[in-house]
Amino acid sequence: MMGTLPTHHLEGLPEEDCWSLFKQRAFPNRDEETYPDLVLIGREIVKKCKGVPLVAKVLGGLLHYKRSGREWLSIRNDEIWELKEDQIMPTLRLSYSHLPSQLKQCFTYCILFHKGGTFKQEEVIQMWIAQGLIQSSEEGKLMEDFGAEYFDELCWRSFFQEEVRDYVHVPFYTEVEPEYKMHDLIYDLAKSFRRTECLTVKARRMERVLFGKTRHFSFASDEWRILPTDLMSFHNAQKLRTLILENRRIEEHVILEDISRLTCLRVLILSSSNIKTLPNSIGELKHLRFLDLSGTDIETLPESICTLCNLQTLKLLFCRNLRELPNNMWKMISLRHLEIRVSSRLTEMPARISKLSDLQTLTLFIVSKENGIDELRDLNLRGHINIKNLQDVLNPLDADKVGLREKHKLSSLRLSWEYSHDSTAAENENFERVIESLQPHSNLQSLSIENYMGSRFPHWLMHLKVPNLVAVSLINCKRCKILPPFSQLHHLKDLTIEDMPDLEKWSSDERSQTLPHIKRLKIRNCPKLSQMPHLPSVENLTLNGCNEMLLMSIRNYTAITVLRIGGFPEMISLPEGLLKNPTLIKELYIEDCPKLKSLSKDVHDLPAIKSLDLFNCGEVESLMEGHLNSLACLGVYGCPKLAALPESLYKLTTLKTLQLYRLPELASLSEEIGNLASLEELLIADCPHLLSLPASLQKVTTLQSLRIAACPSLERRCTKEKGEDWYKIAHVSYIEINGQRLQEVLELGKTPCCGARQFQLDYHLSGSVGEPAPTSGARGLGDSTNHDVSGLVKVPAPSRASRPR
Repeated sequence: MMGTLPTHHLEGLPEEDCWSLFKQRAFPNRDEETYPDLVLIGREIVKKCKGVPLVAKVLGGLLHYKRSGREWLSIRNDEIWELKEDQIMPTLRLSYSHLPSQLKQCFTYCILFHKGGTFKQEEVIQMWIAQGLIQSSEEGKLMEDFGAEYFDELCWRSFFQEEVRDYVHVPFYTEVEPEYKMHDLIYDLAKSFRRTECLTVKARRMERVLFGKTRHFSFASDEWRILPTDLMSFHNAQKLRTLILENRRIEEHVILEDISRLTCLRVLILSSSNIKTLPNSIGELKHLRFLDLSGTDIETLPESICTLCNLQTLKLLFCRNLRELPNNMWKMISLRHLEIRVSSRLTEMPARISKLSDLQTLTLFIVSKENGIDELRDLNLRGHINIKNLQDVLNPLDADKVGLREKHKLSSLRLSWEYSHDSTAAENENFERVIESLQPHSNLQSLSIENYMGSRFPHWLMHLKVPNLVAVSLINCKRCKILPPFSQLHHLKDLTIEDMPDLEKWSSDERSQTLPHIKRLKIRNCPKLSQMPHLPSVENLTLNGCNEMLLMSIRNYTAITVLRIGGFPEMISLPEGLLKNPTLIKELYIEDCPKLKSLSKDVHDLPAIKSLDLFNCGEVESLMEGHLNSLACLGVYGCPKLAALPESLYKLTTLKTLQLYRLPELASLSEEIGNLASLEELLIADCPHLLSLPASLQKVTTLQSLRIAACPSLERRCTKEKGEDWYKIAHVSYIEINGQRLQEVLELGKTPCCGARQFQLDYHLSGSVGEPAPTSGARGLGDSTNHDVSGLVKVPAPSRASRPR
């Protein structure tokens, strides 16, 4: 029998700490001295909070909006404090009761994102607007601006809280949009007010849904390949206003058979589902205002979608097969947000997009001879835009007419050309004139320039006409030799310089200067660049395919926590003393160093390291024996001389993920693997000499995911219920052999393999396993977000309810 653990009662915060939390919310301007009477009442309220931080923050956020002693006394004297039951929920109800009515509706609507699920501000605001929860009452002020105020107020009152994300782990040159969630108790509070009207399904088994009075329905589960017929029968759901179906296993016909019946629908989200087409009947949903098809395999949209004259938001993010948009989209007169990203097969935009006078968000515009760049001139755009195929802008005056300098709400801009090996001198000169005409407003925060064939960067970048840049990426600008003066961009935190073979130096006398605020720096394939400025704050550093002189500069950087190095074909060993402050290193990636035989002593003692990857280091014969007591993820890939794993590896009680890939000499795993008390994920691929699994693997009760590929003996021995090794792994929740799922009993919301590794390994396993792994031409494991992923096996995107936190 299992023993029971003693109950531990957590003590509340000390009163002063609780006061601190309350004060931060109630007096954000630190003006409490102006209100001595309120301070006295506030301290009495804090005593009643009994040290519960959520209560202190919620009440502080509530009282921030009240400045009369009478209102504060009303809270202090409220009868809820006399209740004998757990005081937290009544206190939250009190705060909710003081919300303005429109905020109550907006807040409770968000239970559709499921308990523990995350959501993004812009998306939530678009859904609020679609449901008519926000009305614009001031001339010249957009509904989105009102929505932002509502959202900010709910955050301030602690009904929403931002997910904590480590800045250094955000992928390079991506637009970082914060994610939010509700505390579980806050979610329960919201659900108590909309239990009938809003229905959320996240259960493993459900035979039938009776919609009844339901107006908003959200389904997110990885459990059903095909939903039960009764569940998806919409005969009794004609009054639905929101339908969210995020399940990669729902078959297309199950979703679309009855969808035209839902004539009251305002919001339809089918992201990450298994659909490839939309029926023409989509045009019958005349009230539809928000449609999200992101992450689907859809190739085209029916022309009937253009009759949706009320549609405000259309999301087509990560629709990798999308190749065409309807010709008559200009008739969608209410469209405000058209979001398209990572759709490489899409080659042109629909005609007359400039007719969409309400359009604010246009994340992608493809220039063509039929649809010139001047289509952007009259659009009042905000947020991010990627302008592609700038080689088709033949007259720089057309670029100037766009008036990017006047588009002050644009925060992120990507300018890209189609790369050509044989562009003429005249064409290159035209590129320089075009980019000069595309000067953005000084408010711009993120800039990316890709495949630019001019020999110099534009005057507006070299002379800092965009002083507020936070992120800059310069990619494949092959003829540029000098960088802009980045040291004078005082907000710059993220810098990427990639595929610039002629780049020789930083801007004039940059060598003697400092880039004090840079947090993340990536330099890839810049072989002539041999010097670096001082980077006292850099935390995330990538050096790949560069001069080895740059590698020596790492010794000068004391704040590094994530280090990726690779593409050094002659390096035999890592330089001693490479890591100035090894105690800070949390992630280390070494890739594409074919002559590397050993790691430096620095790598043997990294007390804080969580993740370590070796990739395509062909001469490595043994791994380090050292003290890596915090290591959680280890990946070894493409090391053909490695015959055994070190004994010290099997003593790592913190190890959660172990991935072994393309190790042809690896003959066995030690029985000591049974000591890996935290191991959750194990992948073994292309290890043909590995004949069997250790018997002690059955003792690893924490193991949730096992994937095996291109290991003939293991494949045979792990045959379900019949193989000689099956008893060793039968307890594992998820088992996959050569892409075939033999066993799948995952907890709801769990997906096998951590994100970056899952993504990367699917990239390799999708091809012939026996072929050589890509070398420096492909992105390595430490940078999987930057792959050309057009040929990937589809990696399912987690639903909102299961997005990793």
